[in-house]
Amino acid sequence: MLNFTKEQLYNLSDKSISFETFSDSLDRVKELCTELKKFNSKEEAIQFLMEETKEVYEKCVEAYDFYSKLANKL
Repeated sequence: MLNFTKEQLYNLSDKSISFETFSDSLDRVKELCTELKKFNSKEEAIQFLMEETKEVYEKCVEAYDFYSKLANKL
């Protein structure tokens, strides 16, 4: 079922990347959403993002908020 959804989404795209790259990216997004759900607090998750990405706090807050909203739709 998930592969069918990926194919549908890919068909809606401009196809500027390969399906394999598109699919891998979706898998990584899903993986990150799952990982962020494991933390007991938003601050713990943001700290994780800062350590993993070496980005500043504000960018990690924005990323966390984005992926949290996305995770609620998965």
